[in-house]
Amino acid sequence: MGTVFLMKMMVEEILKEEGVEADVEPADILTVAGYTDADAIVCAADFAVNVQGIEKPKVLIEDMLDKEANKKKIRSLLKKMGIKD
Repeated sequence: MGTVFLMKMMVEEILKEEGVEADVEPADILTVAGYTDADAIVCAADFAVNVQGIEKPKVLIEDMLDKEANKKKIRSLLKKMGIKD
């Protein structure tokens, strides 16, 4: 299973725990710019330079195995987007 699908599963799990229903669409770094209807982008921090020109809220994941850190980042994103308090 590729990293993009592991990231998708991690994001879905965190959103479920937060009570947020969302469609999480996996995309490789070369096609993510084409997802113009996306509400936000979650990607590995290594690819920050690849998504910097995309005008969407972003979460940059440093370590996919650090669920608590990732949960905090996604919670922060949800607050900024007005989805969670």
